[in-house]
Amino acid sequence: MEVSEDFTITLRLGQQPLSITIRRTDEEAYRAAERLVNQRYNSYASQYPSLGNETYLCMAALSIALSL
Repeated sequence: MEVSEDFTITLRLGQQPLSITIRRTDEEAYRAAERLVNQRYNSYASQYPSLGNETYLCMAALSIALSL
């Protein structure tokens, strides 16, 4: 039985699930990115509890982009 190079994973970014198809060899990089986004997300969610999921994701994305 041949194993496909591509497969679908579901990442949870904040409260948002995201299903994507990736190469098996890239899975760990995607999982690490998921952890990083969620760490930043959770940090902003605890600092600013009255804002919503979309705002926390935007803040996390901006923070990560600035660090790069």
